Amino acid sequence: MRICGESEGLDVTPTRGGELHWLIAPFDPGCQPTFGPTSALLHFVPTPAHERFEVEVTEIEVGPLPGEVRAIVRASRDGRPLRRARVAFAGATARTDKRGMAMVSTTLELPGRFKALAQKGQNYGVSVLAPVGAAPVALSAPPPYSGAG
Repeated sequence: MRICGESEGLDVTPTRGGELHWLIAPFDPGCQPTFGPTSALLHFVPTPAHERFEVEVTEIEVGPLPGEVRAIVRASRDGRPLRRARVAFAGATARTDKRGMAMVSTTLELPGRFKALAQKGQNYGVSVLAPVGAAPVALSAPPPYSGAG
């Protein structure tokens, strides 16, 4: 993972859907900061054994933050809906229905970018990063780069 910013700390604790957490502050050592004008807290989630599912965040409803966020996530395998899969998004979970759709509701303090994780047994799938309440300018940054050696 390539990051442009200053590492402020790591912690291992089972919270927000992850186990390893990394705090990164904006710092410009000659590169475009990966995360907007504020610090970012990354949550790393251990993944099951086999990536097999296609996962897509199809819709996000967000009002003023802090506040409630709802994400609709679609999970499938080989184009067929994935039923009863556990879907995690921004620290909250839900189950997919017979159409492979899940609505995940959570409360966020700040905007950010999140991935959806669908899991069933030892198989999983992960979506691309989805912006939640973030200004489009902050999301159009070039690919992450770390100035650290």
